Amino acid sequence: MHKSSLSSRPPLATLTAVALISATVLGFEIALTRIFSVLLRYHFGFLSISIALCGLGLGGYAMNWMRRRKAPSLGALALLFGLSIDITLVLILRVVFAYFPEAFWVAALLLLVPFSVAGAFLSEVFMLYPQWSGRLYAWDLAGAALAAVGVIGLLQLSSAINACLAIAMLAAVGAIWVPWADPESGDAAQSDETRQDEARGDVAQADAPPSDGAGSSQWAGGLSFAVVFVLLMVLITNKQFDWLDIPPIPPKVDAENQSLADKNVTQPLFTELGTPGHTSRIIDTRWNAFARTDVVEDKADPGSLLIYTNGNVPTNMMKWNGDLSIVTHLGGDFALSDWAFAIAPLGGNAAKGGQANFNENLPHGRVLSIGPGGGLDALLSLYHGAAEFNGAEINPSIVGIMRDYRKYNGGIYERPDVHVITAEGRAFVREAAAHGQHYAVIFSALTKTATAGQGMALLESFIHTEDAFRDYLRALDDNGQLTLVVDNPMLLNRFFATAVAVLKAQGMDEKAACRHLSLIYDPRPYGPYRFGVVLQKSPFTRTQTFMMMDKALKRGLTPILIPDQAARDDVGSITTGSFPIGPIAEISNGQMTLEQFVQAFAEPADWRPALDISPCPDNRPFVLDLSPTVLPIFKQLAAVAALLAIVLAVVSWRDTIPTNFSRNDSATHTKPVKASRFALPDMLYLLYFLALGIGFMLVEIPLSQKLILPLGYPTLALTVILFSILLGGGLGSWASQRFNETKLRLWTAGCAVGVALGTLLSIYILGQLQNAMLTMSLPSRCMVAALLLLPLGFLLGTPFPAGLRLFARTRAHQVPLIWGLNGVSSVVGSLCAAMGAKAWGFNNVLLLGALTYLGAAVLLTIASGGKIADEDILETTAELATEEIVPSQAL
Repeated sequence: MHKSSLSSRPPLATLTAVALISATVLGFEIALTRIFSVLLRYHFGFLSISIALCGLGLGGYAMNWMRRRKAPSLGALALLFGLSIDITLVLILRVVFAYFPEAFWVAALLLLVPFSVAGAFLSEVFMLYPQWSGRLYAWDLAGAALAAVGVIGLLQLSSAINACLAIAMLAAVGAIWVPWADPESGDAAQSDETRQDEARGDVAQADAPPSDGAGSSQWAGGLSFAVVFVLLMVLITNKQFDWLDIPPIPPKVDAENQSLADKNVTQPLFTELGTPGHTSRIIDTRWNAFARTDVVEDKADPGSLLIYTNGNVPTNMMKWNGDLSIVTHLGGDFALSDWAFAIAPLGGNAAKGGQANFNENLPHGRVLSIGPGGGLDALLSLYHGAAEFNGAEINPSIVGIMRDYRKYNGGIYERPDVHVITAEGRAFVREAAAHGQHYAVIFSALTKTATAGQGMALLESFIHTEDAFRDYLRALDDNGQLTLVVDNPMLLNRFFATAVAVLKAQGMDEKAACRHLSLIYDPRPYGPYRFGVVLQKSPFTRTQTFMMMDKALKRGLTPILIPDQAARDDVGSITTGSFPIGPIAEISNGQMTLEQFVQAFAEPADWRPALDISPCPDNRPFVLDLSPTVLPIFKQLAAVAALLAIVLAVVSWRDTIPTNFSRNDSATHTKPVKASRFALPDMLYLLYFLALGIGFMLVEIPLSQKLILPLGYPTLALTVILFSILLGGGLGSWASQRFNETKLRLWTAGCAVGVALGTLLSIYILGQLQNAMLTMSLPSRCMVAALLLLPLGFLLGTPFPAGLRLFARTRAHQVPLIWGLNGVSSVVGSLCAAMGAKAWGFNNVLLLGALTYLGAAVLLTIASGGKIADEDILETTAELATEEIVPSQAL
């Protein structure tokens, strides 16, 4: 039998186990996002992770139910967490996606198991030591903060799959010392600090602290070592033989001949590899914290290799011997990109064996490529006369691959006139413009904006927003050109509308703005390089437009819009015949306003659904998402999660009403304990913890997004914000433990109000600091961001553990229920943040987060304001001290 008390101090071994489990949970979550970003398109990956994270809350609900029966020990839960990670991963990769990818949601349900076990472990610890919630939560957040940094290093050194296997082993390590954490057998003697805490009234005296597994038999420790050894062997063998990897995915073609990749569910590469009769094979694979990168050889195309990032649209690495004169053949295979550089103000390169430009008297201009990939942009720009090629490649693995394959690609990235660095494109452009650098051409082909949400953030980049177009224009020469190549005609319309909006903001009308724009289409049925938009800083001249038309027709391209030459609303395809694009002709000749152009897509047509092609600002950067509303599945899942949180809370509360157990008054008889009743303060507490779970995500996710641009790299932004907020939260939680219950109520409500004010302030500060931070070094930017976030994190770290202490004064046995409610509500918050950002923008989501914390402060003030009789506290203490349950029994 184990006795639980409201006051006993958790031993160091338990605290370190909490930190370890918390670290492995966050590490597992981040590593999973990398795996799911390779398997699924990013919306489905985000939803799958959200479903899985419900497990953290469900584990609390489960412990709240099981502890009245026979709850597993902390050691058993730690072992089960580690084992379930490996087992779940094998089932997902070797069964679900290998044979039943259409049931990808099953993978999310399987992941509920390890997260539920972790949630059960943590909720049980908080139930055992509710009055030490501040210290426990501090160790919890400290472990997560270390994981935010450590998992990035782990992902740099190994695949995301091996990272998960390593995390599983570390989780099981916690079981080795948890059974030894018996305050009665080593930590029972109180330290001076404990006595000082009690003298201040922080905690009440207790005769017997709880045991969380010290009565374990010796075989429990041996079993723990055995499981850790097995998990280590699994990791080692997979590193050696790769028996657990991303599988080829069966295409599962439907009646309309649409595969899962065609329906934007799975990623194209692995769906292609799962298609019978395919001619491709992976010859090189590299993982890092940003993505998985694969080099693919296609026997049907021996002249190039394909480089896939996260299994998505590939970039071509051309076989080249270093002679620019032989690049002419690329004009056929990549006609659209070749045309874009041929019409650019680069000065030509006939003297060096390249292509003569339309104006040989122009100076040789500089080119910047956002996402240069396999070097095709560099080859074409040099061929057409660029004096210098600069590239900002966000994926460091691609830069390394290009250097390692120098014999194949002619060392294109090692030429003295080619400079490619690892950087986020938009941040690179802003920094370059701030230092007075300008370019003749800024080129971006198929640069996807989704970076596959890490942690709980649905991260997008800022490559194609309306504010980005303004930055690009500032970084161009007076006659410079911005060229974007896309594979979707409706995305072409959004880019066109964005360009017109930016030019209108400079005082032009629609007709004048269209003289700066050209749209082009490649009707060939192969390859993704299908649509292009060229935005010139100055209006196109007649000489230019004649030349543009001539070069387009010679390359077999179809002009959609070339000023004075062509303006059409549909284009022809070799395979599908004519199909509409949009009312381009009407807006270009002044018969339609930009608002009318956008509205024309808002209603469905025979050839397309209703679409939102309006320009996206930095505050709402979901450029690839053309749906006019939030995806229905987001709304449905958020509603289900919210309903689940409330229903399970009510059911669990009723299930744990103590009606048939007794409190020992003496050695000879028992006295029945009065049953707990659900009162108004209890409902307010439930709403309070629900608000905390939702509010935290409404603050954390938008802040993660807004820091991408000043920090310049999505992974770095996520690491800085998670580390800063979690570290600050740990300090705030630790500090909250110093307050006795009299002062704790005011301190907690004050911190919640402080979060609201700090969030509102961050909206203004981050907007003002973005430009100021551009001239700083990267370490300085990280330091400034961390210093801004630490105070907010400090405030964020108080409301949950402090509220738990106040709640546990009379409801300590229902702490796991509160853990469950808070965990599931965090998933609701992440979904609400994603939906709110799409609908209203990140600033409004932050505003909603601030209001949520203000509401939480009010709820706590009312809920904890009632006077609690001493006998109620004593009765609850006695109830927990004599309950015949086994919450932490050894294995």
